[in-house]
Amino acid sequence: MEQQNDAIEIERWVDRRLRPFSAAPADWNPDATHALAILQQRQRQPRPLRTWAWAAGVTALASVCLLAFPSTRAFASRCIDACGELVARVSIVFPVNPAGELLPAPDFTLTDQTGAPVSLSNFKGKVILLNFWATWCPPCTHETPWFVDFQRTYGGQGLVVLGVSLDEDSWTAVRPFIAKHRVNYRMMTGGDAIAPLFGGVKSLPATFIVDRQGRIAAVYTGLVPKANYQFGIETILAAR
Repeated sequence: MEQQNDAIEIERWVDRRLRPFSAAPADWNPDATHALAILQQRQRQPRPLRTWAWAAGVTALASVCLLAFPSTRAFASRCIDACGELVARVSIVFPVNPAGELLPAPDFTLTDQTGAPVSLSNFKGKVILLNFWATWCPPCTHETPWFVDFQRTYGGQGLVVLGVSLDEDSWTAVRPFIAKHRVNYRMMTGGDAIAPLFGGVKSLPATFIVDRQGRIAAVYTGLVPKANYQFGIETILAAR
């Protein structure tokens, strides 16, 4: 009963905070072009990664939260439509250190499903999609068919998809998963050993795209739209 009352109070509090949004004009439409122009201007100035990631995350989270309330659903939908592509771009183009330079991806060596060693340094000149995941993570399994498709579609253009499992029971869980989903890219276990090299990988899925120069060019945390990945892959593949 107490938990139910708490939930009601939280809902009332959120409703009060969201009420101003319900007054948005029916013909309101965000100016995505102007916003993107501002973003591109800001991108020319060195900025830390964490600031942009926080801003993009808050924008997306706020819009999704608004969808839960009928009075603001239409308003939030228009915001998401305009901001979705913008968030995808943010995850790719901003520098990650004060000098405006992308950081090099840490090298590592793990063993794939065939028993062969795999190192990032083996793929110089390639674009690498490095996915940290686990079989018990529903968003991770949801993304797997996308990565199979990316390897098939972009492999000839220089994309290499690599999966790193954080499953505690290692290959016992991963091998059946590979067979079930017909995974066509190299999969490895032992992710806990290398996760600290990539900032600890505090949530799953976590995906890093490494450019042809071996630098981390994009980071995706959590379940993001497939189109965001496609935009990142195509952009980084085209860069020379």
